Amino acid sequence: MFVDDLLMVAFFLAAIWEFYACYKAVKNYKFNKDTTVFIMGAFWYSFILGIIFLGIASEMLYHPLEAFFNGL
Repeated sequence: MFVDDLLMVAFFLAAIWEFYACYKAVKNYKFNKDTTVFIMGAFWYSFILGIIFLGIASEMLYHPLEAFFNGL
């Protein structure tokens, strides 16, 4: 059970870091007419990866709560 809690916290922190890194990258990137379209794909992939990490962390949090409430 302790390992599951550590993994949940690790995925949650990874999601926060991914959102922060994506925000900083978009904010600091200098867009101009020579900007490649692939950089937008990289920003989008970074954001989606943060959502996936957040989803994994929330599922790891929800599963023990579901088992607890089903036992009542």
